[in-house]
Amino acid sequence: MSGAHPWLRRPLRRRLVRSLTVGLISLQAGAGCRDGEGPTEVPADALTLQAGNSNPTIVLAPKPSGELSDNRVGAQLYGQGLWIEITDAYRVIRDDILHSGVKRLQTSLNENEPPIDWNASEFEIPPEFDQLVDDMIENGVVVDYLLHFWDKGGQGETLSTPRFQDDEQVEAFLEYVRFIVGHFGGRIEHYTIWSEPDNCGQGGIKCIEPEDYIGLAMQVIPVIREEDPAAKVGIGPVVLFHARDYLLSVLSSDVATEFDVIQWHGQYNVVPDEPFYGSYYYDYPAIVEEIKEVASAHGFSGDYWSTEMGWCSEEEVSPSCHVWEQTRKLSTDRLAAKYAARGIVMHLGMDVGVGIESVGEWHGPWGFPTRRRLYTIMAGATPTDVPVTIEGATAGLRLQSFGFELPDGDRLFAVWTDEAAVDEDPGQKVTLIFPGMSVTSAFAVDVLQGFELQLITSTEAGDLLIRDVLVRDYPLIVRLER
Repeated sequence: MSGAHPWLRRPLRRRLVRSLTVGLISLQAGAGCRDGEGPTEVPADALTLQAGNSNPTIVLAPKPSGELSDNRVGAQLYGQGLWIEITDAYRVIRDDILHSGVKRLQTSLNENEPPIDWNASEFEIPPEFDQLVDDMIENGVVVDYLLHFWDKGGQGETLSTPRFQDDEQVEAFLEYVRFIVGHFGGRIEHYTIWSEPDNCGQGGIKCIEPEDYIGLAMQVIPVIREEDPAAKVGIGPVVLFHARDYLLSVLSSDVATEFDVIQWHGQYNVVPDEPFYGSYYYDYPAIVEEIKEVASAHGFSGDYWSTEMGWCSEEEVSPSCHVWEQTRKLSTDRLAAKYAARGIVMHLGMDVGVGIESVGEWHGPWGFPTRRRLYTIMAGATPTDVPVTIEGATAGLRLQSFGFELPDGDRLFAVWTDEAAVDEDPGQKVTLIFPGMSVTSAFAVDVLQGFELQLITSTEAGDLLIRDVLVRDYPLIVRLER
């Protein structure tokens, strides 16, 4: 069980209201986000993806959520204050979500964490929220309702903590769950039982001991299934850096097989050279693999998600970027965009869904367009093994790569240099050798700059060769068309 988290978060309702407003201002101010082009002034050499290639570049055109197949990327939106304090909140929120291209929304009418508005009823659902859910469904966005409960009409501010150690608290929560699922049954597909139960700071109102969480889930899941037999249920995510043991203890129990989704909060400003995290950046894939092994060994066969990820910069307009007080901000939004692109591709390559897009936030001039392009490129992609040999890289240089298959049989191969990112990376010139592969054409996609280029390829002894490709410190995605 972890103690209090080392960072402090500003009041949730105020943060959401302000961040949504700032995000919209950034879009309207011509930051390039609405059209997905990103900054227009870039170094000429940054446009070089293959030495000696004079083919014309093609501008990428990101698509909204309603035009995309599933890309396994989600947004977050929490708190009743949005419906009270923002004029025409529903339209603003809907448009922001759907423009981004995400295909999943984790949301809740309740506050995600303190401070709590104790006067707001937990048993009232504004019509705007109902409309938001319907519009998400119409555009193919799966809704996941986060089940937090503060018992505002009962024990309220006198709640004993850690939570759910007495029958009265449990019964009150079950009543709330029955109300929410009964109302949204058949429309909302996913329900997540709590978040960050390992957080025993902030007065302990979120804190649930592992054994109590297991017992609570055993009672909540049957209520959800009774009200909506088709609904999927997710485990309450913990902050993985602090609470890996917490998650593993829940996954090692009998309740593991009852969940459809295992999720965690995996990466907050996690970069290779951040002292606070030590070796966590490079250890992370092995940690995810351990989670999967433990869950599988105890009968779990569902999906995995890493949610609430984000990277902050000194240039970032988001008010939430102050929350990671013990980790440094990156100096530029360009760097934050590179790490976000790495994180998205890495998780999808490990067959883990992503939650990174907070509504109205993270609208930096590089970050938002970069993520939108990825959401479009990765739509319908599933991880697969793409055998490749990479020749020519500097000895000892870390390279990271993942393969994907698209519904039409085309393949994607993503590769980047996995050292600490820099603002201007000249790139590593390498040769990609795909054994036994035959393609009609190959394109390199630059998600940061926003264009693609048809590559010059050759075939030798039945192998596909792509020479003089420049690999940089953010994902270069090669689309192999069959």
